[in-house]
Amino acid sequence: MKNTVIRSRLNPKLEVSLISGHFATRHSHNSHYIDITRMKHEHTMAREAAMTLAQRYAYEKGVDTIVCLDGSEVIGAFLAATKHPPRLNRWIFLGAVCVFGTNLLYAVANKLTTAANTIVLQFTAPIFVIVFSLLFWHKRPRRLDLIACAVVFGGVLFFFVDSLEMGGGLGNFLALLSGVSYAGVFLMNDMPDSDALSSVFWGEVLSSVTGLPFLLQETEFPPTAILSLVVLGVFQVALAYILLAIGLKTTPPVMASLVSGIEPVLNPILVAVFYQEYMGPFALIGAAVVIVGVVGYNVIQARQTAKSHS
Repeated sequence: MKNTVIRSRLNPKLEVSLISGHFATRHSHNSHYIDITRMKHEHTMAREAAMTLAQRYAYEKGVDTIVCLDGSEVIGAFLAATKHPPRLNRWIFLGAVCVFGTNLLYAVANKLTTAANTIVLQFTAPIFVIVFSLLFWHKRPRRLDLIACAVVFGGVLFFFVDSLEMGGGLGNFLALLSGVSYAGVFLMNDMPDSDALSSVFWGEVLSSVTGLPFLLQETEFPPTAILSLVVLGVFQVALAYILLAIGLKTTPPVMASLVSGIEPVLNPILVAVFYQEYMGPFALIGAAVVIVGVVGYNVIQARQTAKSHS
């Protein structure tokens, strides 16, 4: 009998064995047997299979559209409540394109490569913030910024080292582009005649409009799923972007992008706390590096600022 291993194109860690021979049952005679024993009974393989199957549903454009629609409504309500009418000019539109690009590229990249690859490549954003600040605003990065950027990015990389995969070239490229557009989000307030809140609002509107054709193709809308998406739209998108836009008024882009490094490691930490899915040693070390790097950067920055004012 010949044993052939077949690996998934989406996840090389996921494999089944194809055994050729003569296999007889009471109802049939087969020339091949597909062995999925490892996938059913081995924890690591079963986890990889579940994650690969979940990716198909977690980042559907219809789902993103509902989240963005909720985000647009909440941000629009906030603008109305604060008597802040949304403005629009070429710089605000550029910021909106960055928000839209971050939403779209991240979602599409997740369909074409692993979630770990997408997260790590999107977190190249602080590097692009430094590069764009130097090219377009002629702001030379400080040594502290460069060291903090290397430490935090290294921590994120170490956090996901067990899940990173080769392949998925197009997905990896789109994930890297999402890092470029994410850098533009942090630079919205540095653009001339800018308005970060208006950029965020129009970016969510653009995401909603482009996603409507995909949403109209959906046929099932379970109440639990809709409620979950509403919560995501209100808190994960709308409230997060509102707080980011307000914070960018007083926080430098490099610092803001580095602080955002806590987000990708906080998600698995919360899962570990509430669902007892514990992280491996590399992930724990990476999380510690990110948190210590971000906190240390802010503490040193605050001391340097206080010293310069004294």
